[in-house]
Amino acid sequence: MGAFSGNRCFKTSLVLVLILVFLLNTVIPAFAFPDVEEHWAQQDITLLTAKGLIGGYPDGSFRPERGVTRAEFARMLISALNMEESAWALEGGSQLFRDVPLTHWARVYIQLAWELGIVAGYKD
Repeated sequence: MGAFSGNRCFKTSLVLVLILVFLLNTVIPAFAFPDVEEHWAQQDITLLTAKGLIGGYPDGSFRPERGVTRAEFARMLISALNMEESAWALEGGSQLFRDVPLTHWARVYIQLAWELGIVAGYKD
């Protein structure tokens, strides 16, 4: 996975608009990750977590300075589009990308993002 296919600016703008629409009028629950307290993105992280678009690690941390992986991005995107059921309908499918095994936690999100034409793989 890597390059965006098609009109990159249009698709990126569409995704951002969808996420903003999804986030309007949201009540934020009172929970936080300890490593996010006083971080510049604390409110955004809390809001996106409340919406189920992002989450932390099993140890209770969020690691706000760590980069987002392609798999995490695919999961956030499909969740923001409210298409998780469609993604999980692909669970029994075959391996699409050589570097994304059938057991990969985000395989169905990656596959759906590919099927929607939002992401593309490398030729190899």
